[in-house]
Order: sequence, then C-alpha cells, then structure tokens
Amino acid sequence: MKVALYGDLPALQREIERAARAGELDRGAVVKLADALARRELAAAQGESGARRVRQLRACALPLSDALGERAEGKDDVAAEAALALLAQRKLEAEPLLEAHARDANGAWRGVAARAALRRTDVAQRRLWFEDPDQRVRRAAFEAALEAPDAGDLDAALESLRLDPDPLVQSLAARLVGKLGGEAAVLGLRDRYDRADGPTQLGIIEAWAAPAAFRAGGERELRRVLQLAQDTSSVAAARALLASAPKDAAVLGVLEHAIRDGGDAERRLAIAAAPTDDESIVKALLGAAKGQEPPIAAAAWERLSPLPQHRNEAFRALRSLAQAKGAAGEDARAVLARFGDRTVVPALIADVKTAEPWRRQAAALDLFDLGEAGAAARALADPDPGVRTNVACGVLSRDFRGPRS
Repeated sequence: MKVALYGDLPALQREIERAARAGELDRGAVVKLADALARRELAAAQGESGARRVRQLRACALPLSDALGERAEGKDDVAAEAALALLAQRKLEAEPLLEAHARDANGAWRGVAARAALRRTDVAQRRLWFEDPDQRVRRAAFEAALEAPDAGDLDAALESLRLDPDPLVQSLAARLVGKLGGEAAVLGLRDRYDRADGPTQLGIIEAWAAPAAFRAGGERELRRVLQLAQDTSSVAAARALLASAPKDAAVLGVLEHAIRDGGDAERRLAIAAAPTDDESIVKALLGAAKGQEPPIAAAAWERLSPLPQHRNEAFRALRSLAQAKGAAGEDARAVLARFGDRTVVPALIADVKTAEPWRRQAAALDLFDLGEAGAAARALADPDPGVRTNVACGVLSRDFRGPRS
C-alpha cells in the first residue's frame, strides 16, 4: 500500500508479484490496495488526462468521497471534475457551487455551476447553459435537467438534439425529451429521427421507450421503426417494445431475423434481447450458436445455457471456445466467468498479462469476481493508467456493493 501511494510503477509491479507469491493478497488486501491506488491516481491527476482519470472514478465516487472532496478544493479542471463526481452523488451542496461559479471564465467550473442548477429558480439559467460554447457546460446542464426536469425544457432539448455537434449532448437531450414525455415530445423526436444518423436514432428509440413518452405515442413510433428496415435501429425498437409491452409476432419476427441474418451488431443486440421462452427464437439461437462465427456463438450459447435442455451442450461449447485465441476465446471466457466457471481462471490470468488494454481490465475484474483477488491485483500495476484506474474503481465498487452472488 505504501508503494501504491508513493512509489513508482516498476516498484509497485515488483511488490504485487512478491505479495502474490507469498499469498498475502486476499480480497481484503486487494480492496485496500485498490483504494490506495485510486487515491494516488486522484492526487496525481493533472491537466486534461487527469480530468479524464477523475471521470473514470465516478463509478466509485462514494467510497472515495473524502479524497474527491479534498481534490475538489483546488482550482484546476481536475478539481472541477471531482466536484462534478460528488454533485452527482449529492455529496456536495449545490447552491454554493452555483453561486460561486455561474460566471466563471473556466468552462470546467461553469459546468459545475450548471450541474448544481437543480432548483426551480435555476431553470431559466440552466436552459441558457444548454447553448454554452463549452460542451462540458452543456453536458452538465442536461445532466442537471435529467435529475430535476422542467416541462419548459422541451423545446430547448429538441433544438439541442437537432443542432448540437456533441453526440453525448444529443444523447442527453433525447433522454430529457423522453423523460418529459407527452405527444409534443414524441412527435418532436419523430421529426428528428428521420434526419438523424444511426447513433442518434438509437438515442431517440431509447427516449420513446421512456414511460412518459411510451404512453403518449412512443409505442406507435417504435412499431413504425420496426417496419422501416431490418437494421440495428429496428432491433433496438424491438428490444424496447419487449421491455414495455406484451411480445407479439412483429417484435419476435424482427429479433429472429436479426439473429439469423443480421450484421454483427444487429445479431449481438438481438441475441441479448430475445426471449428464450419462444420456440422460434430458441431455434434461431441454436443456429447462431452452431454457426461459423465464434464470437456470435459465444453470445448465443450464453443465452441458451440457462435452459435445462441445452445447459450441458452450452457449457461444453463455451469451454471449447474459451481455448481459442483472439476475440472468440476472450468472449467465451468472459461468459464463463459470469457464470462462475473456474475453468477459465488460468486463461484469464494470461489475459491480464498479454491482452489488449480493455480486455486486461475485464479479465482482472472477472478474476476478482471469481475469488482470485491476488491474480486480479496485477492489473493495479498495469502500464496503462486507464486500466489500473478502472480496475481499482471496479474493485472498490464491488466491495461497496458486497460480493457478487
């Protein structure tokens, strides 16, 4: 822990290897090590890369609230990000921050003020921030609006959905429109949908699925999307309808077609959403599981494995796929880890050492969930700061929630 807080990376790597060999890294020790590492990353964060690092720590803001509070006392962009993380968890009082930074020349701190604009009396000012030149401010303003929506936000949100150049702002604006709901919101989203690119269309589909929009015509619009084309948007619409309305032949037909004949993204989305209590869907999943695309096969076997009649075959197939090199093996190992299958532990340990950064991170957290805390700890000294920060945050989040059942 001292090395994690104050030493250099090579020293931390050596100390973790020594402690692992000595059997000193049980779950509790690794949680403490993750806490020390996260605090070090937070204290050392500087500039734009440091602000990104603090954003990575938002998911574990509660166990790090004291350290974030200390960092938020600064004046730089990193301090502003720390304040935003605490505001999202309601660990800071909003009103003083709004008053202190509403006219700040620094967009990072103006964004803090926008995120703090939660009172009815702040709505007009918050709406002006929807059009701020700095995208950090616009994002924060929409996050605040989603927490404390106002019916008068509708026109401004639709305009941001149409004109804002930032995809994240567009997504937040669409979510706000869906949360506000009503017929005007639904029709406004339809007008934007027909002119939008693929990612924005998916955001609008999510907005139509929001309860207040779904009841006011969102269901009608989602069914219209089902009929426009067989693509990712139609699959997303089918998934949304499946979550909010009784399943019917139109919805099941889109999902079945996507599983059998869709592109990679469509197939993955449909496989994840399709109900396995329908015979035609199960047949389509079996076809995908036994097809010639191993990553798709791993996803299909994951859905089939809870079914008693397919469980044994699914686990045999997944264990076979898990031995493959590349993405197919990595996907299968991740599936088996989610099921608590310890046969993948040796391969996950190898992934922590040699895989791509995002896979090293995922493998480390899978190992932690499987009770292999010592093996997971190696990722806390990963050369990539994003990997070690995300792993530290993942460990702290898991410890905060308690062990996975």
